[in-house]
Amino acid sequence: DNRNFTSSILYMLNKAPHPNASKLFLNWVLTKEGSLTWSQLIKTNSRRKDVEPQNAFLIPPANRNLILVDSEEAKKEFAKTMDLAKQLLN
Repeated sequence: DNRNFTSSILYMLNKAPHPNASKLFLNWVLTKEGSLTWSQLIKTNSRRKDVEPQNAFLIPPANRNLILVDSEEAKKEFAKTMDLAKQLLN
């Protein structure tokens, strides 16, 4: 199935035993080589434009005007949606 919804979030632990190793790994993942390797492992697409997509299902259609959900413009709509969801759950 091409619908892989594995999270692509990396976390850095506070007070890690080797914080410089975490920084080194994160810096590598952000390179072209690291981003390609990471996206191949978790079968998702990189945010980098110079890395070939690994999951065609996750490529947004070219003819659609999509909303960037974490943009400043979307915050008001997101808040309204959350309020509606809370009302439905009560």
